[in-house]
Amino acid sequence: MAITIERQLPERGARGGAAAPAGQCCCCCCCCLHTLGSVIGALSARAKPVDPAQIPISAIGGPTLEPRYSASALYWAIVAILSGLSAAYFVAFEGDTVKTAEVGLMLAICLPAVQLAAAIAAAIAIACSKRVGKEVRLRHLGKITLRAFLGALIGTVIMLPLVFG
Repeated sequence: MAITIERQLPERGARGGAAAPAGQCCCCCCCCLHTLGSVIGALSARAKPVDPAQIPISAIGGPTLEPRYSASALYWAIVAILSGLSAAYFVAFEGDTVKTAEVGLMLAICLPAVQLAAAIAAAIAIACSKRVGKEVRLRHLGKITLRAFLGALIGTVIMLPLVFG
């Protein structure tokens, strides 16, 4: 059983405009591979386990603070805040014509830049911290940033032939 497809003439004599998808592919998913790579890279950076007996509890000028060894919570909190601010900025300056899907696509395309800005802000916050384990958290943040960058780079390398091919 064969299926044949016949093209019919337009009803009112005018041909409809054909919208070509970006890069001649069928969807915009390939356009966001750099974002997917950066998120996977950042999520794959685990903090090294540290023996709590080796690092003392700090009590510098105030209440006792347990040491922290991971920068993940701070990093992802700043990414969420900056993503929300970016979406609000986009909606505020584009006005009534913005749709939710457009905001989502803008965030998907710009997320690696948001992640880099979050890494810089988190590094400043950690450097100004008085909590014990600052050096370990800075190393972990560096690992997160490096893996996010490499993931975005790999995603971009995969994405380029799909867009321009």
